[in-house]
Amino acid sequence: MALSEGALLRDILDRYFSQTDIKVLGFDLDIDYEHLDRNNKLTEIQSLISIVCQKNRLGDLKTILEENRPDLEAYWEKLQWEEVCVKKPSISLATLDRIFCVTQPSIC
Repeated sequence: MALSEGALLRDILDRYFSQTDIKVLGFDLDIDYEHLDRNNKLTEIQSLISIVCQKNRLGDLKTILEENRPDLEAYWEKLQWEEVCVKKPSISLATLDRIFCVTQPSIC
C-alpha cells in the first residue's frame, strides 16, 4: 500500500532527523514542545505535522526543511507538499529512495 504524503514526510523526518532536530523544528515554528505527543520520536513527529497542518504552517515547515537540510533536496522536490495535510495514498518511501539514490548515488 502506498503511503500518503503526510506519512512520507513523517517517515523522512523519522529516518533523517534526531529527536533534538524535531524539538528545534517545533521551536522554529513556534510550536511549544509541551504540546507534542512525546511517547516516542514517531509520535512527536506525527503530532508536529498535525499541529503544522492545523495552524496552516506547512509552507513554513517546507522552507525550514529546505534551508536546513539541502542534503535531502531530492525528497523535498518529490514530496507533494500540497497533499501532506490530506490523507490519501501516494508514492511509496521505497520509490523515493530509488529516486534519491539515482540523483544522489554518493549518499546511498
